[in-house]
Amino acid sequence: MSTNTLEVELEWEEGFRFTVSSGGQTAVIDGKRDASPAPTDMLLAAVGACAGIDMVDILEKGRQDVRGLTVTVSGTRRPDPPRFFESIHARFVVRGDVSEVKARRAADLSFEKYCSVYHTLRNQEGSGHNLGGHSRTVKFRDDSMQVPMYSGRLGEIRLSLGGGASLPPPEGGPPSSTR
Repeated sequence: MSTNTLEVELEWEEGFRFTVSSGGQTAVIDGKRDASPAPTDMLLAAVGACAGIDMVDILEKGRQDVRGLTVTVSGTRRPDPPRFFESIHARFVVRGDVSEVKARRAADLSFEKYCSVYHTLRNQEGSGHNLGGHSRTVKFRDDSMQVPMYSGRLGEIRLSLGGGASLPPPEGGPPSSTR
């Protein structure tokens, strides 16, 4: 098997439950969500984990003191079959002594260059399975500050502080608009 080829094995247990094996590790996937997350939950988790790994790696290489990272990923699926994701949104809560500029850049690099799970989904465009709205939000040290970040295709970076006041996008960033 090539080093670029990955393989997982799924063993049906019962109902909609499978045990997944890969590299000596196992996980359970349950389509009914009785015993574990469903396949679609795992897909969202894969996007979040992949981007989160990139974020931590990039920030630590940039000598940032990352003490914690929480990633929340949500997705909107088509109501009718095939019920693929039409949009996926990721929110990162970064804790530690981390530069806002470097955290923004880490999120951008993850989604623009490094996150292979995201790019696998994104590359389905043209196959009829176009993952439409992509966004990510980075939240910093202070719980009152959120920094929604959207991919260059959506063209918005907007800072929001606690009471809903807005700040302009960072210098050189795209113009702010309401989404």
